[in-house]
Amino acid sequence: MDIRVLNYFLVVAEEGNITKAAERLLMTQPTLSRQLKALEEELEVALFKRSNHRIYLTEEGLLFQQRARDIVEMTEHAKAELHATEEIKGTLSIGCGELAAMQELSQALAIFQEKHPQVKVALHSGDNDDIRQGIDMGQLDFGLLLEPVDVSLYDFVHLRTKERWGILAHKESDFADKKVIVPGELSGTPVLTILDRTVQRELIAWSGAAAATMFNRGRYNTAYNAVMLARESKGVVIGLDLKQSYPDFTFVPFEPELALSSVLAWRSSRQQSTLVKAFITFFREYENTEQDL
Repeated sequence: MDIRVLNYFLVVAEEGNITKAAERLLMTQPTLSRQLKALEEELEVALFKRSNHRIYLTEEGLLFQQRARDIVEMTEHAKAELHATEEIKGTLSIGCGELAAMQELSQALAIFQEKHPQVKVALHSGDNDDIRQGIDMGQLDFGLLLEPVDVSLYDFVHLRTKERWGILAHKESDFADKKVIVPGELSGTPVLTILDRTVQRELIAWSGAAAATMFNRGRYNTAYNAVMLARESKGVVIGLDLKQSYPDFTFVPFEPELALSSVLAWRSSRQQSTLVKAFITFFREYENTEQDL
């Protein structure tokens, strides 16, 4: 299976039209059609459903689209690593959750990029499971992971920032004027909670028996979208104190405090590029220096 043909497939899937895809790829439409037909024959499945004006991906085509993206991305990443064996340049691929520690990591990245202007950063959002999968598959160089998390397969550095949990309460809710939220206080309240299983376990442990009395209205993986939904229902979002200003919402911390930590992790057994090695060395020194201040 040729990487070039996978790129053809991805462009056709994106355009939804053979003629437009051929123009974008600077090739003839019959040649492109033959390449796609050969790919379907090699895979022994139909990837497209064809109509007069558009083509659509079949269920098999949709699955293959994701796999093709992964293969192309990993190939491009490998090429970049090979070309970055001498100079410190290329792209650092980092998976990160919606964490307060992202500010700490961003400050370190800004300093590193100032020292090495040819370095770029590709950020991929997700929860712990998504990020660890990306690291294990070689799609990510690093992952910013929320603890507690199993890091037995990784090397890692602890970040100093504490992830303080509480609620984002709409100004018209009964909780907007409170100083703290204690276990049981959200009983019967419709809440939006985070999808991440690590956080769910910690929230259940913090809430104790009161966890079962909350009315779970939904789950989210990005706080902004949850706040948009809660704004319409004048509801409550269980989340982090990210020091962001959401109009009509205020953050109220949990009492007793629920504060988790995070780590920047990478796969210890993988051969690393010059760029990745350089950032590991830099980040370890950065964290040690900051802690000594």
